[in-house]
Amino acid sequence: MKYARAFVFLNGEINHPEKLLAMLNAEVYLVAVDGGLRHLLALNMKPHILIGDLDSVHPAELKWAQEQGIPIVQLPVKKDETDLEAALQHIIELGILDIVLLAAIGNRIDHTLANIFILTKPDFNKHSIRIWDGNQEISVITESMDIFGNKGDLLSLLPLSERVLGVTTEGLEYPLEHEALYVWNARGVSNVMSSHHANVTVLEGNLLCIHFKSMNGQEKENLL
Repeated sequence: MKYARAFVFLNGEINHPEKLLAMLNAEVYLVAVDGGLRHLLALNMKPHILIGDLDSVHPAELKWAQEQGIPIVQLPVKKDETDLEAALQHIIELGILDIVLLAAIGNRIDHTLANIFILTKPDFNKHSIRIWDGNQEISVITESMDIFGNKGDLLSLLPLSERVLGVTTEGLEYPLEHEALYVWNARGVSNVMSSHHANVTVLEGNLLCIHFKSMNGQEKENLL
């Protein structure tokens, strides 16, 4: 079966799981990364594959996965890549271009930052990879990105490289026109969408885009 999208379950926290359930369908490929298996169990769903060194999976959960016949790719504990990198490589090899990371934000700031920074990996530039966390969506812009939401949504643009050049926006209350943003300056924080659609273009650098989605009647249509 050809899957249109992959959901990758990590071991952080999931906010608003009811919204997540509304997005799941037969065309979504479900990947449990190590301890992220617990979220699928809580949602009463079976992953297509479990990937990781299995150091954070509860023994009872691992036994359940084995009994269910779920394919398990066990990675060595000592390795140069993270479990998430291995999972993303697996998904890309399947030809899936649209990838959503879930439970990528948690109490470990180092893990959270690593999950964000992985979005900048050059190998992933041709894929749409983003973090979804209930009411916020996190992605990296290296060229151009269309953003869909609601009027009044907050949008923060933060450089991940020392500087990001040629930043131009459309559909935002505080427009930027071929501007330079620097990592030590908070100029891009808390912009506001002036309509349901915005566009951000970058000429050079990696720009982190954090979209805080408002709660209204159109929310279900614009979850991702």
